[in-house]
Amino acid sequence: MLHGLKREAAQVDKKIESLLDRIVETGNPRVIDAYGKRLSKLETDKLVLAEKQQNGVKPAHSFDDLFELATNSLANPWKLWESGQLTLKRAVLKLAFSERIAYCQNEGLRTPKTTLPFKVLEGLHIGKCEMAEGAVLGANGL
Repeated sequence: MLHGLKREAAQVDKKIESLLDRIVETGNPRVIDAYGKRLSKLETDKLVLAEKQQNGVKPAHSFDDLFELATNSLANPWKLWESGQLTLKRAVLKLAFSERIAYCQNEGLRTPKTTLPFKVLEGLHIGKCEMAEGAVLGANGL
């Protein structure tokens, strides 16, 4: 981020030099006035960039807050889906599936590819999980 600020400050310096050269070359007072206004704006931008470099740019949210939000979303994506907001539903789909869900006219929905967090959660199953076999029910339902 700091390199970006330095690069931007260097660009502003180049623009200032270019404007100064144009002011020296022109003789029209109206053009000089317009260049002067633009020059003062660039000087202000330069001061703002210098202040940002000096103070450093702080993130809007802490890592802990963002991590907690992400883990809560992973823990129960259904809450986001139930909200009914289209943007949140799209976020859940992007969070859960790595590709668009494929549909075949003859067979219906295809098995989608899941994203890494869900693959990791899938790998946490302990032991081999199998379906219970159906029992024959007697007359009393047991």
